[in-house]
Amino acid sequence: MQEWLADKYNYISEGLRHASNDEYIWMIIVGTILAYILGFAMGANDVSNAFGTSVGSRALSLTQAYILASIFEALGAIIIGYNVIDTVRRSIYDVGIYESEPVLFMLVQIAVLGGCSLWLLLATALKMPVSASHSLVGAILGSTLACKGFRGIYWEMLLYIVGSWFLSPVLAGLTSITILLLIEHNILQSRDPVNRALFCSPFIVFACFVVNGFIVLLGGSKILNTPSLSIWVCIPICTTIAVLAASFYYYLILPQIRNKIDEMIILEPLIFKKDDLSSGVSPSVKEITDGFCHPPRYFRRKLAGRDSDSSFEYTETPTSSDSEGSGLFGGFWRNLMPKKDLEIDTRVMKAFVGLQVMSACFAGFAHGSNDVSNAIGPLTTLMNAYREKDFQQKHETSIDVLFFGICSICAGLWVLGHRVILTIGLDMTEMNPVTGFVMEFGAATTTILASKLGLPISTTHCVIGAVVAVGWVKSETGVDIKVIKQIAASWLVTVPVSGIFAGIIILILQATVYKKFYFF
Repeated sequence: MQEWLADKYNYISEGLRHASNDEYIWMIIVGTILAYILGFAMGANDVSNAFGTSVGSRALSLTQAYILASIFEALGAIIIGYNVIDTVRRSIYDVGIYESEPVLFMLVQIAVLGGCSLWLLLATALKMPVSASHSLVGAILGSTLACKGFRGIYWEMLLYIVGSWFLSPVLAGLTSITILLLIEHNILQSRDPVNRALFCSPFIVFACFVVNGFIVLLGGSKILNTPSLSIWVCIPICTTIAVLAASFYYYLILPQIRNKIDEMIILEPLIFKKDDLSSGVSPSVKEITDGFCHPPRYFRRKLAGRDSDSSFEYTETPTSSDSEGSGLFGGFWRNLMPKKDLEIDTRVMKAFVGLQVMSACFAGFAHGSNDVSNAIGPLTTLMNAYREKDFQQKHETSIDVLFFGICSICAGLWVLGHRVILTIGLDMTEMNPVTGFVMEFGAATTTILASKLGLPISTTHCVIGAVVAVGWVKSETGVDIKVIKQIAASWLVTVPVSGIFAGIIILILQATVYKKFYFF
């Protein structure tokens, strides 16, 4: 530890001595500030997407979500985040087109950071969950087109990345629906769903750790210097870890959940409407995030002002005739798909609270593995060009820069994260710990798998795809079309708007700064 601190001290001292006579050091300073702002905006917007469902279902309070997000964002970035950094830095355009113009190349990175930051901050202020991956690619394209036109852009790879954005919400949605079907047919529709949920919980924990552990171990970790492992080595390791996790849950967590369920008072299902909850959203968010509430079986989430004729309503237990299909295939499809009018016992939801907390941790890990690279990718490129004259970006990202990105993202989450969390957790569809677990686990699995493949997919798209899919097949009220349209519109304008911002910034820098400098 002392040697590491001494090396860092000497490195910083040497850098400061070099910078005192360096006319380009201001670019590093400005780039670092903009990278922090970008990470801050990303934490306020993107990270909130991963934990919005947990807060919306009351499995976690805002403070608990912030703490878990900070921890697992860091772990995801450290363990497997490097694969995506490589894709973002090296696969969108040919940096060799700037080799004879190093100052312009560094200015382009500043423009990319500035364009991303402006759009993410604006979207957060408007409570729109947008994609940092989209913003980054749009800013890179906008600044490159402004400087070099269409020269040097890897269109085939770009189409590959863009295609993954559209594929990710579909895959996340299908994965979530599959998980929901398994849970509903094996737990929710059983004769004793409470005991079945308690019995199946350790097996669900086992499955979650096996899937995510296998994905993580299969490709290894660059920053931890762990090699890629073969399938036959990954399977026993993942199985052992999953058995330990399931045993921990069974012997330490499950007894506490049983005790809480035994203490609960079972009343008739009282369902509050969204307009009752909306009064507590402002000015204090605390009133709607005090944790899981009972005895209501679940809370109905709607936009404020809708169905304002009464403050609450009662639901009736569905009859057998409601589940009858029309025709052979109609009956099969009706029996296969989740029942929208199926009441979920409050005790079952209580049993799923711990599982959703676990899935929220996986969601934070998935986001860190995929999106921290967006905050530090342009800064890494800028620093490599400045220090090593490395325009082909062959050097790896410094661990210091990685931790810098993690800190900036966590700061944004703690300060402004609640704005987008409320959009995801309250406005889109009704949620409870069961559907919240399904949404988070489906989105997290899709994101982690894509990260191991080196795809900078949109975590936002995975989360929204899972929320929309589960809300469509499960929620009685469906999904709020107005909110979905607003989110879709923000997705469509993300790439062009961030590209325009970055293009304007680089044109201004070219006109005011670049003409004053000579090459290295």
